[in-house]
Amino acid sequence: MKKIYSVLAILGAALALVFATSTSSFAGTDGPQVCNSGPQSTCVKFYNDGDVIRVWDTDCDGHAAVAVVQIPAAGINENVWNTAGCNTYVDRNYGTAVPEGSSVYYKGCYGVYSTKEITRCSGLGGGTA
Repeated sequence: MKKIYSVLAILGAALALVFATSTSSFAGTDGPQVCNSGPQSTCVKFYNDGDVIRVWDTDCDGHAAVAVVQIPAAGINENVWNTAGCNTYVDRNYGTAVPEGSSVYYKGCYGVYSTKEITRCSGLGGGTA
């Protein structure tokens, strides 16, 4: 009987080890906040929890803030516009459209929504979904 308990204990420990090592998931990384300059009017940041791009309009000049976003693994190449006004932000949630482990690239730009003109962009930011 003691031998059976020993075998069961060893089997239980082995199964616990297998499940502990096989259930780990990929941990993405948030990207840095990037802002344009001259004067600063837009900031953009990527949050890996929910795969969200956030676009802030930081200048009360009547123009839009724009995030230029590229996620090659998902075939995403788009502009996320914040036309809500000064000191506001807009979130674009990509959710399951972005495969885990994908690279996300973005920059913040000044925009004129009526003409879709995009200028004065920040440097490139990047994170991992």
